[in-house]
Amino acid sequence: MRLSLGGFVLAIICDFIDIALNFWSFFADHFLLEPV
Repeated sequence: MRLSLGGFVLAIICDFIDIALNFWSFFADHFLLEPV
């Protein structure tokens, strides 16, 4: 049970990191890298 719970939490963390990286890439491409 503990191993299954650990894998479940790890999957959630990986998904969260993936979403965060995608959001950061979107933010950087649309706001930071555009010449003002």
